[in-house]
This record gives sequence, C-alpha cells and structure tokens, in this order.
Amino acid sequence: MKILFVSMRGPTNEDRRGGAQDYIQFISEPWIAQGHEVTILCGQEYLNKCLLPVNENVAGIDIIRTGTPSKRIRPLLDKVREIAGNFDVVIENIMGFPVFLPLILSKDKPLFAIKHHFEGKSFIKSQGWIKGLIGLALEEIFQPLFYRNIPFVVVSTKTLDEINSLWIKPRAEIRIIPPGIAPMQIDADAEKYPDPTVVYYGALDTGRKKVDHLIQAFKEVLKAVPNAKLIIGGQGPDSELLKDMAKGLPVTFKGFLTEQDKCELLERGWIFATPSMTEGFGITWVEANSAGLPVVGYDLGLDTVNDACSMMVPVGDREQLADAIKTLLSDEELIQSMSIAARRNAERFDWELSNQKLTDFLNVALVCSMQKQEQNE
Repeated sequence: MKILFVSMRGPTNEDRRGGAQDYIQFISEPWIAQGHEVTILCGQEYLNKCLLPVNENVAGIDIIRTGTPSKRIRPLLDKVREIAGNFDVVIENIMGFPVFLPLILSKDKPLFAIKHHFEGKSFIKSQGWIKGLIGLALEEIFQPLFYRNIPFVVVSTKTLDEINSLWIKPRAEIRIIPPGIAPMQIDADAEKYPDPTVVYYGALDTGRKKVDHLIQAFKEVLKAVPNAKLIIGGQGPDSELLKDMAKGLPVTFKGFLTEQDKCELLERGWIFATPSMTEGFGITWVEANSAGLPVVGYDLGLDTVNDACSMMVPVGDREQLADAIKTLLSDEELIQSMSIAARRNAERFDWELSNQKLTDFLNVALVCSMQKQEQNE
C-alpha cells in the first residue's frame, strides 16, 4: 500500500521534534518494516535559521517539503493535486487548523484525518485577534462543515468529546488511537540533581503553554523549599519575556534541547511541571513518566496520566500549582512511590499497538467506502 500524509510540518533527521510530527513518523514506521511505502508531504520551515531539506528520508519515510516558511498552504495544496493520484490512501495530519483536502481531492480518493487537539481561544492569545479569529473560525466552523464525512483519528477521549461538540456532528467513524512513546535513552540509575529540581521542556509561550504560570508558581515554591531549582528547556516567542520574569530566581533556561539533552534533563530532574492550558494528549507527560518523573500540571480532563503518577490541579490555579510542586519536593518518599507508578503508566503507550489500531481502522473504512461506491453504481 502507498500512503500519503499531508501535514503543515513534518519530521526531520535534524535535531528537532514535535508531538504531531512524531505521531505520523512513529505510527508509520511499522508499515515501512512491512514493505508499505509512506510519504509525508509538508510545508517548508526554518530550523536554527536554516531551511530544512526539500527532500529527506526519515526512518524509511520519504519527506517532501514545499513552499516557503511564510507561504506554505497554497504550495502544499498544489503539490497534493499533483501527486495524490499516485497513492492508495491520503491522511491529513491536522496541526492547528485544517488545509481542507476534502475540497480538492476527488471523492473516490480515500481520505482520512488525524486531529490532535483543538486550539480554541488560545488561537487568539498566540496569533493575535485577526489571525486568531480566522484560526478559530477554520477550526470550529469550517472544519466540521467540510470534514463531516471524513473518518477521523483522534489521540484522546478529550479530543473525541471536542469534535463531537462542534456545531455540525460528524457522520463518519472516529477512532481513538493514542500515540506511543518515542525511543528514549534513559539511564534509570543516573544521579539526580542534588537540590530539589523542577524541570520543564516545550514551547516557551504565555498563550497555550503558560510557562509564565510556572515561573509565578515557582516563586511561591521557594518560600517553602528555598533550595529548589527550576530548569526550563525549549524555545519560543516569549523566551525573552519569561527570562525577564525569572530574573533573580534560581531558574535556568537551557534553550534548544537535543534528544540527549532532554534525556539528561529527565534523568536528573525530580519532577516535571507543565501548566499547559490545552493539550490533545500530553506527550511530554508520558515522556516524563517513562523516566520516572511525577507530573504536575493543569487538569485538562485527559486520561494520559492518573493520580498515582501525577498531581493535576484546576486549570489556571497558580496557587494550587505551587502547592502541588511544594508537596512533592518536600517528600522524597512520595516522589519515589509516584516514580514507580509513572514508569508503569508510560508502559501503556506503544507505537506498534497504535499502528495496528490505525491499520485496522483504515482497512475497515476502506471496505465501507468500496461498498458505498458499489451501491451508488
């Protein structure tokens, strides 16, 4: 089978990762081993001020990039029109807002969509009023209209509930297929930081990820745990603002993290804190759990973690966020017991199992599609 993924951003061999890009890469790798052909068509982007390769092979998957970092959608759609006929199945990996493949592909071309999470009002916070309202309209008004007959894959029950709450209800089947965990070289016996240390990595923004809430909560943590440290990894639009907020505090900004850097941070940290306001799954939560780190964050209604391996507090409540961090940093025995539960929780997520679920879903949906075509004829 020849499978085409269409995504605004795609995986790369360069040292850069992302949850939605990881999903389509790692869920595809078992197909490569089985002899199928997988291509990911995506938009061009910068990494460390350099353009990524136009053509790249990542773990046996052909990556094609088109357009420019500032003009991606039109070139992406033009390329889809050009090459879609060479593939048996097309899967749109929706990142943020859709590119509306149902409008340009012929009705007899099998099309599926993957939805990771809904941005909602965070579009406005991250993109400003004009772009934010456009993104919100595309996601909540036009997506349900034009994708109502498209089979969907979602990564969690939360995303399923969100897609079912839209103004036009989907007519096609929706299947929950959570991600697995990318291979991580974690040394379970690595020495921890000597001081109680909170770690975070991800986008540095004050819109959806709310790293500013973490810094504000950490100020309160220091009153109870004066030797506590906070290490923040990652890049983002609000990095300078966050650094200004953290001046005078024992907060270290690591900047861009390689995979080795990330593993070391998880090996040596005490707990992982992430005050994100919206997530479709929370892949960093499970990555932290896989290294034995309890997670502290906002309760987003996800079943990715549980009470045994995390402390989740009401969304936006910085006081309770600080209290949860203080509770853990002040009780090493509690951290140890939650560490065992964390590793056990992470074992639930496996890419080969997710790939098999996706394969079964595609096969069933393709059979149904063929039966409908035969009835129409």
